[in-house]
Amino acid sequence: MKPKAYYKNIKTKWVIKMYVVKIDDELTKEEHYELSEKLNELLEATYSQRGLKQIVATGFEILKNPFFICDLYFNILDYTDCEIDEERLKWKGITQNVMDYNSLMRLKEEGAFIQVYSQNEPVVHNYAFNKMRSIAMRLEIKGKVAGHIVIYEYFKSFTKVDYQFIKYMAGAISNELMKDSSYSHAVTDVFDSYLMSLLNESLPADSSYKDGKMLYYDLKFKRNLCVLVMQTDTSTSKSFSLYYLKERLSELIYNSKMVVYNNRIIVFIENDNQEMLTKNTYIKLRKFIESNYIYSGMSNVFHDITIMKKHYYQSLAAIRFGQKYEHKYKIYEYKEYYLYDMFYVIEEHDELLHYCDPKLLELIEYDEKNGTNYAESLYTYISSGMDIAQSAVILNIHRNSLSYRIKRIEEIMSLDLKEAKLGFNLYLSFQMLAYCEKYPFKVKEYVNFDLKRKEQLGR
Repeated sequence: MKPKAYYKNIKTKWVIKMYVVKIDDELTKEEHYELSEKLNELLEATYSQRGLKQIVATGFEILKNPFFICDLYFNILDYTDCEIDEERLKWKGITQNVMDYNSLMRLKEEGAFIQVYSQNEPVVHNYAFNKMRSIAMRLEIKGKVAGHIVIYEYFKSFTKVDYQFIKYMAGAISNELMKDSSYSHAVTDVFDSYLMSLLNESLPADSSYKDGKMLYYDLKFKRNLCVLVMQTDTSTSKSFSLYYLKERLSELIYNSKMVVYNNRIIVFIENDNQEMLTKNTYIKLRKFIESNYIYSGMSNVFHDITIMKKHYYQSLAAIRFGQKYEHKYKIYEYKEYYLYDMFYVIEEHDELLHYCDPKLLELIEYDEKNGTNYAESLYTYISSGMDIAQSAVILNIHRNSLSYRIKRIEEIMSLDLKEAKLGFNLYLSFQMLAYCEKYPFKVKEYVNFDLKRKEQLGR
């Protein structure tokens, strides 16, 4: 009797191809029938279009044993949801995407993974340190090994039908992963996978797990690290796909690794020098960004790879504030916007302007009533390190005129600008006003004022 799977009328070609296979001749007629019934259940789960979780749930109902799915780099993609006695089977780590690296190393040394990835059939493992028999089967995407599934003999003993069913279930899982763009554009090496683990925060906060994964993969990083995020302008249809742009970027930035994450290109740069991008690379990259309608943010330099996610957020913050105040296709550096990022956090909990120096607000009010521009002169003076000569050049006035203005400002505000902390407090208050955009004087001019000052001074 042929299995019912042969007669199932499914329009999706890959489903038919997957199930129209020769059933093992060693099975009895009853086992053939049992397998065909189970294959039909799997087929229904696959055809339901409910994704990987539905296939996993159906697989568990059929096999009555727990299993997990992982990629080539031991990132857990999914697992069965069931009650497991941790004394019998170390399952908690699976649910937290934390593999037992001691066990992984032993399996690696004994050639377990090579055995699984080189076979077209399920492989039975019965290692003493595992305390339980298991069956592993490789997964393939576009003809290449992409990971494996492991089923444990926990609730019931394996049968010949289970062995055959697992083979077909692996095919169903492989095809489901292939439909997901995040897997069909699969990472190409261990380095990429580790970066994705850090970005997804799929490893526990305990750095020992992250360090353990580094040791397992034998990953080494250079002294200085940096995250560059590329985000295309969604308001235009002129931009290329992220995967095409990623390929082009890899030709521009040689000391980097790149992954596509959350509809952005994440560029991880490492260098032993403080200069993360050479001048020539920076110029080429800027032209590339402008011609491809890209907003880009660059994090501060850091040295610990395990805190990469924090610097990813720095890059996003740089893009957010860069778009708000400049709206150009360029590289926004976090070091230019870190104060605004701090204000952003404060503003979530309190009214930011409560922290603004009241004396500065009095000066602004004076300007409004009397038609003066003392606030602008004060900002120029403070941001120039209280250097009269430099400030006068920027304001295009005589230094004596500026000296008079500074003296007049001190009288209006009833303070002495020579006090060490005062200059910083006032500068911070100016930045708060620029961030809030709530006052009548030309706040936006102050946002890029430091850059303009450097240009005018020829720096």
